[in-house]
Amino acid sequence: ANDLFPGQPSKVVFGFCIADCSGTGSNTNGNQAVAVLSDLKTYNNGEFSCNGGAFFWVAQHDVNGGFSDLVYAEVSKTAAA
Repeated sequence: ANDLFPGQPSKVVFGFCIADCSGTGSNTNGNQAVAVLSDLKTYNNGEFSCNGGAFFWVAQHDVNGGFSDLVYAEVSKTAAA
């Protein structure tokens, strides 16, 4: 992030694939996405605590908000911090 957007981590958005990415082994459930986003907030003394948020592929697989509700709760902790 520092090379692309120096000092502006809010311009970096993290993408996750809920389903249909098994060919690359990169399917991620909500808990795994939350762990990535949570760990990111502590990286480099919190330099990336207020990042650009998250998005996910294949929204139709977000059954009853099982993915997005978890991720939203984590992102909201430091949104616009």
